[in-house]
Amino acid sequence: MTSQPDPTYIVYAPPFDIDNGGSIFLHRLVHELLAIGEQAFVYPGDFQNPLGIKAKIRHSWTKATKGEKKQRKNFDTSPDLNTPVWDTDRLPEHAIVVYTEFIPGNPLGAENVARWLMFRTGYLGRPIEFSSDEVFFKASDFSDDPSISGGAQLLQLFWTNPCYRDLGEKDRSGSCYMMRKRAHEGIEHPIAESLNVEELSHEELAKVFNRCETFYCYDDATMYSQYAALCGCDSIVFPWHYESREEWARARPIARNGVAYGVDDVEHARQTRHLLAADLKRLEAEGRESVRAFVRTTRDRFGFRPADD
Repeated sequence: MTSQPDPTYIVYAPPFDIDNGGSIFLHRLVHELLAIGEQAFVYPGDFQNPLGIKAKIRHSWTKATKGEKKQRKNFDTSPDLNTPVWDTDRLPEHAIVVYTEFIPGNPLGAENVARWLMFRTGYLGRPIEFSSDEVFFKASDFSDDPSISGGAQLLQLFWTNPCYRDLGEKDRSGSCYMMRKRAHEGIEHPIAESLNVEELSHEELAKVFNRCETFYCYDDATMYSQYAALCGCDSIVFPWHYESREEWARARPIARNGVAYGVDDVEHARQTRHLLAADLKRLEAEGRESVRAFVRTTRDRFGFRPADD
């Protein structure tokens, strides 16, 4: 394939939402790409939320006269991230578009597509419409489907919200819980006086985690369990996709320490809680390296010149 000029990365994303891990990953990808000298933009995508999880999906088009750009309004970005917004339907020349598994097909009609698998494909009956010439990346082993991807390359961008820390509260009591992606399933823990914290802000949630003794999470693919552990909670995940903690931790590296996979695993969580912060810091650094590897792979796959490492 003939060598081309440098690509422009267009990341198809929902508005930034501090409560939504997928949106954080997508916006951070743009930020990290720009930090290493690549050209990158967020493209305000059309997302629907079938899970009942709180999300700010607010954006629309303003009308434009002939020859003017159509401007998107009410599209949230983070003031802490460098995430310029691509504000026209027409893609830049030499674009590489990044979609998650959530988006069926290729709505922008891009020639070069990178598919970032963040959750298991086909979840809740979402259509799987990927093309054979896409290049696949995974947020973790948990999200990869080798039968589709052929074995995706790792691209992960974990980030720890600094409000989550143990304030040393000595008189903890009670429990709190989240359902997340299992919002329509039954409760398995003692529910009396257990606080549902689904709708709390991060700052509010950190305070609850610092005064509760136990946090129960029904979703084994969210970082809130790690946040609870950072605040000193006994953090318990109810098994969902995996038969054991060992299998779960192999698929999700953030799950190795500090969190119990099932109510019988609490002692492991307590004994390894002190290792969690270092794990997360290491994974953040590895994430930045995975972005460089992502650039090398996509440039090579789509015929662009090698990156200047």
